[in-house]
Order: sequence, then structure tokens, then C-alpha cells
Amino acid sequence: MLALVDHYGLTPSLAGIALTVGGVSWTVASVAQSRLTDRVSHPLAVQSGTILLCCSLLMVLLALLVNLPAAILMVAWVLAGTGMGFGLARLSTMGLSQASRSTQGAVSSALSMADSIGSAMALAVVGVLFGAISGASLEGIDQQSSFPLIVTLGISVLLATAGVVVSFRTKAQALRTVAQNQLMAE
Repeated sequence: MLALVDHYGLTPSLAGIALTVGGVSWTVASVAQSRLTDRVSHPLAVQSGTILLCCSLLMVLLALLVNLPAAILMVAWVLAGTGMGFGLARLSTMGLSQASRSTQGAVSSALSMADSIGSAMALAVVGVLFGAISGASLEGIDQQSSFPLIVTLGISVLLATAGVVVSFRTKAQALRTVAQNQLMAE
């Protein structure tokens, strides 16, 4: 929203509508993935969601770097919501499906804690960096520029890229865990 208002000059109402559409896309994708559980595996859903999220962040970064139209940011926000909706719910389902009955409570708790703490940590680190860069006296850079936003988005793209790499480990790990649980059940 910051980029839509400050960089592109949209009104807060119009920027809010763009964010709302992104939120709705999260909901729609979440419902869609729940209906596709028989046709789309958990690892594929997680991988697809992570890739969409990474692509959306890359689109936002590129849009700010080369001054692409605001519509690109809006499309990116819809892709981000779609990626979150498609992949996030499957992480919990996949984690619980791989846990034995006796460890499902601990796994559920660990997933919830990781989600909360991971989100808070990422937001805190990027927020501190944004604040530090915004407040720094950067020679040759206009303090009203998008530089702090571009740097923090670049960091977010790097984190999302790491998420894509890790998401491709889900299938192999899922198969190993299911095999181990089957052996333990016998």
C-alpha cells in the first residue's frame, strides 16, 4: 500500500481496494485448494504457493525499480494472495498427516508457534531495516525516494527465493516420513 500511495500517487481508498482484492484472492485460493486435495498433492500445493508468492514479490520489486504501472502491483498482490491461500493451509495439513497420532498435538502446536514467531521475526527484521535505511543519511539518495522500500523488498525476495528452494524438499521429506510412520505402525 505504501508504494501505491507514495510512489504511484493513488488514493488510500484505491490502494485499499487493491489490497482487499489480494485478500479475497487468498480466500478464494484457500477454498480452491481445499477442493483440489485429491488432484493436487500437498507438496505441489506448497511449491505452487511459494512460487506464486516469490513471483509476486519479484514483480513488486521490478515495478518499483523500472517504474512499471500501478496495475502491475495490483496483479502482484493478487498473485501473492493466491500463493498464500494455495500453499499455507497445506503446510499444516501436510505436517499433521506426517505426524503419528501421539505427536499430532505437538506438531500442531509447533506449526502454530513457527507461523506466529516466523511472521513476527520477519516483520520485525524488515521493519528495523526499513527504519534504519529510512533514517540514515544516505549520500546522493533523496529521503523521499523508494530506496528503503526497494532494499527491504529485495530482502523479502531473497527470503521468498529461499522458501521456494526449501519447498522442493517437501516431497522427499513427506515420502520419508510417511514410510517411517507406516513402518512404526506395523
